[in-house]
Amino acid sequence: MLAIIVVVILSFLALFSYKCSHSWTHPAFLTSMLWLIMVLCYNVLQHGLYPLSDLFYCALLLWCIPFCVCSLAFSKFNLPIPKILLWQMPNMKIFQKLSLLLVLLNVILLCFLNTISKDYGDNIMSGSRNMFIYHEDELPALLNYLMYFLNVSVVFIISYMYTYGAKSISFKLLFVAVLIVLLCLGNKGGIACSVFAVLFLQYYYGKLTFSRMIICLLLLVGVMTILVLVRGDAEDVTLTEYLLIYILSPMPAFDLILKGDLSFNVTPGAATFSSIVKVLDVMGLGDNIKHLDASGWAYVPLPTNVYTNMFNYYVDFGYWGIFLFAILVGIAWGTLYNFMRRGVKLFVAIYALFFHALLLAFFADWIFTFLSLSIQYLFISHLLFIRFKIKYE
Repeated sequence: MLAIIVVVILSFLALFSYKCSHSWTHPAFLTSMLWLIMVLCYNVLQHGLYPLSDLFYCALLLWCIPFCVCSLAFSKFNLPIPKILLWQMPNMKIFQKLSLLLVLLNVILLCFLNTISKDYGDNIMSGSRNMFIYHEDELPALLNYLMYFLNVSVVFIISYMYTYGAKSISFKLLFVAVLIVLLCLGNKGGIACSVFAVLFLQYYYGKLTFSRMIICLLLLVGVMTILVLVRGDAEDVTLTEYLLIYILSPMPAFDLILKGDLSFNVTPGAATFSSIVKVLDVMGLGDNIKHLDASGWAYVPLPTNVYTNMFNYYVDFGYWGIFLFAILVGIAWGTLYNFMRRGVKLFVAIYALFFHALLLAFFADWIFTFLSLSIQYLFISHLLFIRFKIKYE
């Protein structure tokens, strides 16, 4: 019965959000529509996963309602934007100086991965995955530095995609180099982030057609399937079961936590701000902090280790955490949409870079879980757009 009520409420939120924003890309519309589709699929499709309890539906409403209300409200306010952020094009001098250098660094990264991943797997994809997941402490410093430049390259591509620099040979070489590196890393999240960012930019600049969107999504699914097979992720399950694990299983997994069948003993804040906890550990200040260890499997009954975007907030602060972070994250998304809608190109690029976090919220939280990467994206994108003038007396 509660599932039907949730479907009705989410349908109303989706319709109301679209009526207020007249946009398919508004955070409130995407969030309500996404969860509406997920709830309908879970209750209509035959999947063999555990049924969802009323606790899950209550938690979902506790997230969706305040998030949608706050993001809608702050997307309507006439918020002031500092003049230093109003440049309508990223700094082309930076493009001319860095584009070929970034191509070279990505080629070096690719060669480096090909060399050291042989000790950790049968191929570069499985070896890279095993290396970053199970042997992170053994990674050479050079590899970590090169990975930072990979992040710079992703922001670089998104920021300059709709400038005249995108027609240059160096930009095209960088695009191909980054794509090859992401494929060799087997980085499904990075690939999905890049594809959704490009789709958003196509939509924003009026270049996206229905056929082009379908082709991109089919290619994404095909690439993901190839990565699963090459990396050997689905050795113990069928490909269909693996797709169910990725799409639907986070919901019953989070439901297990809500019901108390699965628990995580952490210091409040250690799950949501795990990146900061790692910094405290390096500084020798994290000895008394109980860290989040979510590396184990939850069985629903298929094995999974992802628990939707509400997981960290609930583990740290309970239902109040879901509610309060729905407000805070909703305000942030509404403000970002506000600046993007007003045509500020810096925030168009930032919105594109984080667009996947809205579309993949059913899977996990992508902003706080990867807080270091999120900060890098924000910092790099600002550097590409902001101009500094030094006056000499």
